[in-house]
Amino acid sequence: MSTTLADYAAPNPISRNRSGIIGRAVDRYEGPLKVSGTAPYAYEVETPSPPVYGVVIGAEIACGLVTAVDDAAARGAPGVKLVWHAFSRPENQPEMGARSYVGSQHGAKPVFAEPNIRFFGQPVGFVAADTLENAQAAADLIRVTYDETPGDYRFDPVRGEPVDGESRVGDFEAAFAAAPVQFDEVYTTPIENHCQMEPCATTAWWTDGAVTVHTSVQMIKPPQHLLSETLQIPRANVHLLSRYIGGGFGGKGSTYEDLEMAALASRELDQPVKIALTRQQMFNATVHRPATVQRVRLGATAEGVLTAFGLEADTHCARNAPFVERAANFSRGLYAAPNRLTGHTLHKLDIAVASAMRAPGEASGMLSLECAMDELAERVGLDPIELRIRNEAHVHPETGHPHSARQLIECMTDGAEKFGWDKRKAKPGQIRDGEWLVGLGMAAAIRGNFLLPAKAAMRVEADGRVMVRQGMTDIGTGSY
Repeated sequence: MSTTLADYAAPNPISRNRSGIIGRAVDRYEGPLKVSGTAPYAYEVETPSPPVYGVVIGAEIACGLVTAVDDAAARGAPGVKLVWHAFSRPENQPEMGARSYVGSQHGAKPVFAEPNIRFFGQPVGFVAADTLENAQAAADLIRVTYDETPGDYRFDPVRGEPVDGESRVGDFEAAFAAAPVQFDEVYTTPIENHCQMEPCATTAWWTDGAVTVHTSVQMIKPPQHLLSETLQIPRANVHLLSRYIGGGFGGKGSTYEDLEMAALASRELDQPVKIALTRQQMFNATVHRPATVQRVRLGATAEGVLTAFGLEADTHCARNAPFVERAANFSRGLYAAPNRLTGHTLHKLDIAVASAMRAPGEASGMLSLECAMDELAERVGLDPIELRIRNEAHVHPETGHPHSARQLIECMTDGAEKFGWDKRKAKPGQIRDGEWLVGLGMAAAIRGNFLLPAKAAMRVEADGRVMVRQGMTDIGTGSY
């Protein structure tokens, strides 16, 4: 006997246990500042003295070497205070990745440490001047000579390498071959770029051997440690703040050259320095979500019960910065099936670094699996929610471990009731709203996250105020 939607109509445990501010409207303390335009973002922070403005110059090739830089005109341009590149860089920088302090979460990142070009738009020069306009004008006068070499820019899954090993349970191939219903399709997703309203930016100044840095970054400790190692000063002398972020989405989980250039230039010039990447540089020289090619194979009974489950994902990354868009990982815990195969293949290219962007792996991987489940539901003649209920994972499908909490079925059934799922027309093109065709669909979702140690300090003041200190920031979601 199959279950029905009504069988799962019990009260939602989350609703029963609601307490405190969860589910209630709460005023955001920084809300008035943001809507009135008075919240100081990294580039807008007021400096203790007039700042110098920095401009980053990007490579015009994607693979090769910088062989010469003609900077004479730039150095003689009005207002110019500093010019850096591979042949004129800050002195006494540590080696790339060096770690001098115990427990560093990031190694040193010296600027212009080598002439190699690894991707189009890679920073190859830097100019600082008394005004932004003078810095931009001087940057345009710099002439960089390259030795361009052939690069690999085309994502070809056939030439990729398996990574992380396959995850196997049972005998997937045999179960899939024997399944009465077999589904085998390939789904693709393209490269995607972050488009934050605020570009990556840093404002830095020095006071008595300590640097204060306002930057737009999602995590506080790694960039603080990066500066400590790069500047070769104790962590306590690096005061890094990221009070407001105009969009993060994973793209500001990393830091870029504006961070260390601002701190280094400010120390050399003994003046505050402001640097912001241009909109073009945000596309060329920051991280992106890599493309994927995903093969989904589902073997099922005529009743829609999965007997074989396979999701294999091909993706790419920068040649010198391995990153796997783990499009198959989330699927290991979503639906039950006794025979399973999941894994990833990686192709290294001469492009900018690929990294996290809004639910890395899940966002692209959910597309393939949930489309496949909908297509399987149509093939076996089941309601899409009913298909998922029949394949609910009451324990983890790979490990057999029990769930501490799992409300996927309750979520689907509650949603079905609220969105009028019983009125859905399974055949496309049946409902119109004026000139528009209207469809009604659903998809499950799952999100993994890291569990890491957290630290906080709390002090109660004599006047009753409570002071809490924590190394975190609010990327716009309302954590503050």
